[in-house]
Amino acid sequence: MATIHKFVKVGELPLEKFKEIFAETIVDKDRLPESLSSRRDAVMQRACAGYPGASLEAVSLITDFMVLYNISVEGLTGENAAWEVYKSVWGLDILEDLYNDPEVQEIDVNGPDCIYVLRNGKWERVDIKFPNGERIKDLINRLILHDNVSITTSNPFVESKRADGNRITAAIPPIAKHPTICLRKLNTFEYTLENLTRAGTLNEKVYKLLELLVKGRANILISGGTNTAKTSLLQHMVSFMHKSLRLITLENKFELELGKRYPYLNIVEFEEDPGKGVTLKSLFRLTLHLTPDIIIVGEIRGLGEAVEAIKACLRGHDGSIATIHTSSVEEAINGLAMMNVEEGKNLPLELVRLQAASAFNVIIQMYSSPTAGIKKIIRVTEVYVKNDQIVFKDLCKWVPDGDNYLVGDWVFPNKPSSRLTERFIKHGVTPEQMRAADFTC
Repeated sequence: MATIHKFVKVGELPLEKFKEIFAETIVDKDRLPESLSSRRDAVMQRACAGYPGASLEAVSLITDFMVLYNISVEGLTGENAAWEVYKSVWGLDILEDLYNDPEVQEIDVNGPDCIYVLRNGKWERVDIKFPNGERIKDLINRLILHDNVSITTSNPFVESKRADGNRITAAIPPIAKHPTICLRKLNTFEYTLENLTRAGTLNEKVYKLLELLVKGRANILISGGTNTAKTSLLQHMVSFMHKSLRLITLENKFELELGKRYPYLNIVEFEEDPGKGVTLKSLFRLTLHLTPDIIIVGEIRGLGEAVEAIKACLRGHDGSIATIHTSSVEEAINGLAMMNVEEGKNLPLELVRLQAASAFNVIIQMYSSPTAGIKKIIRVTEVYVKNDQIVFKDLCKWVPDGDNYLVGDWVFPNKPSSRLTERFIKHGVTPEQMRAADFTC
């Protein structure tokens, strides 16, 4: 054992030796003075869970530990040594500095010596490595400590969320060849018209179109593949909503954080808990008793969300929004219908498709190019049913100039239907506002 007695003065140590001593001593309360033991549990739990500011609390405790035992580390200042120990014992190990890089949106560990990051929308392999798979497994268990679970061969797959809102997905053998981690950071990009235009996501006219759709309380489905910024777009679109509206969010896992983003809005946020019998279906029934104006379903994945998202739109909650993981506007309707059928809805598929198309007024299709680092709105499409047929009418569409899909411009081939503009007028959007955005039928 490399622990030390609380009255021993240690002196100068190599960094790795200090890491070993601290890790083994800090867990033994009998060897710690009250000044450290009283802080240890709270600091450890907050640091491992990723609470904002917890890393500074941890570094402060480690620094006090060094002062108490007269420890110095070869070649490092006290603060730098404490930071290195924090990363190893309570932080994200070799991933910590990447995690704190504001340009990094995602970190993927595919094995000890295979680590990639998504930096400014582009994937790149980084030149760091874990010594072995056990070190990755130790990190995973540290990341999910706040959930009171651990990853084992009998529980080889976990999903969690850190206190800072960022998401963790991890797996180990036997279901993965190597221990793997995916750390997805949220809100690394500030959604403003200027930033979105500079990034190539949209232009001012598209932005004004989205704003009118929200203010006119169209029911909106945001569609796109993985990492296309569906959730981020939804979060930003809520900023267009009138502050007098009452919003309720339904999620599998809290991710939208709309109450934190918009404290001036009347928002209630719900998360399902199947282990306690709390499903999205039961939450939807509860929601109806809370007089919502708008219901937001964070992500439709087919585990109950599809039915509830359609219900929210069809029962008069104008302005409801949801996201779905599909590759086209048409596939969004097909996928929504298939999920309903798979969930046991005893209706013909075509009838459920018509129901889905009646629920949502507009579908926004997102696209991402990981090689170019660009996320783009490529279609904004009005959807409605006419003569038992689904009509897809593009209000806005990205049109490439040539062979390079990312070079082009947005066109606006169709005006909205009278059905949609009448809804806008009903919810306070004036004809002048629609004309200003060139959005009249």
